[in-house]
Amino acid sequence: MVFSKIVNKEGISMNSLKKLFNSVCGASSFHGFSELRKLFIMCFCIGYSGALIRKDNETGPFRAFNVSLSGLLKNKYYSKFHFIFFIIFSFFLVETSIQADEVEFFDQGFGDFSEELETAKEEGKSGVFIFFEMDECPFCHRMKTTVLNQPEVVSFYKKHFKIFMINIDGDVEMTDFQGNVTTQKEFSFKQQRVRATPVFAFFDLSGKRVVKYTGPTSSVEEFIWLGEFMLNGGYKKSSFTRYKRNRRKNG
Repeated sequence: MVFSKIVNKEGISMNSLKKLFNSVCGASSFHGFSELRKLFIMCFCIGYSGALIRKDNETGPFRAFNVSLSGLLKNKYYSKFHFIFFIIFSFFLVETSIQADEVEFFDQGFGDFSEELETAKEEGKSGVFIFFEMDECPFCHRMKTTVLNQPEVVSFYKKHFKIFMINIDGDVEMTDFQGNVTTQKEFSFKQQRVRATPVFAFFDLSGKRVVKYTGPTSSVEEFIWLGEFMLNGGYKKSSFTRYKRNRRKNG
């Protein structure tokens, strides 16, 4: 309500701002973003432009941003403290949204893979899938935000596998498939010989690793093919590269 009054007082149409929001968030670079993230980006633009581009002769979208922010800061119900709090809180909301997308794909566990194997058998799964990652890994982040959060991927993988994530630098204690207590780092480096990330590993119901793939997949379709490669025993006959080639030929 306060925002509407300020915008109307300065002669800026709320419809114009809505059109601006829709046009910016409709750009190709915003595809795949949740509405929450789009809203944060627009709010950040308002704050950024208002703080750095306060020119009397500014026209177009930035003038709308500047007027809206300066009006808010002058309003008796609003302060710079509230603005700073808003920005921090917005970051929190965006991070929560991203984490929620990740949680949707990964199963929650207690780090005991010998127990997870038994659970997989009881639930009729075909095996266990582990996503090896590390902090500051851009390809890991890209997989999480563009592939692992897609509905068809979540549906396919959850139907066939128990799904977990391991930080290869982690010192968190865990139990491996044979019931031995170790850490995420030792399990990654010593047992699975993971040296780069991301790594996708599939384990059968005996705890034996049958497929290991290093690097991001090029698409959602390819990532699903990787799961099929394990399920139909394709790994016993050929490499994943050849399997992909045949899948493309056969449609």
